[in-house]
Amino acid sequence: MAEELSRNGYTAQAIVVTVGGSFMALHNLRASTRDVDSIVGLDEPLKSAVAVVAERHGLRPDWLNDNARPFKPQGLTIDDCEVLYEQPTLVVLGPQASWVFLMKLYASRGGDDELDMLKLWPLTDFADAADVVRRFYDAYPLEKPDEHLEDHVHGLIGRAQQSS
Repeated sequence: MAEELSRNGYTAQAIVVTVGGSFMALHNLRASTRDVDSIVGLDEPLKSAVAVVAERHGLRPDWLNDNARPFKPQGLTIDDCEVLYEQPTLVVLGPQASWVFLMKLYASRGGDDELDMLKLWPLTDFADAADVVRRFYDAYPLEKPDEHLEDHVHGLIGRAQQSS
């Protein structure tokens, strides 16, 4: 990607904040993923480079996308992220595992999301289930209160601790 951006005269540094399966794979918590989800919007030059790289390597046209933007927690900023990869035209950042855990809890479609939360738990900085719930509602203030959320998180924590 960085080389393709350079070839096309891109002079800015494109920012990708990776979450989801790509975050999990980069941290050796998942063997693979189908795409790279970013919570930062992709500009047109970056989207063009994504298409060229996809064609060149036989990847899906949306292998790098910003479909995770609606799941971005309130309060998460680029300054909260660590640099995972950096070139003059591209920087890939990753948030702290606690932010990704909250995003997985918000998206919570079961299956991979739940398995991911079990693997993420040891990397988070939450004190307990109540802390998760408090920070969840801070991150997603428009979310309706769920009287069962703390019990659900408590169960996840228990399963995560048993599997480690």
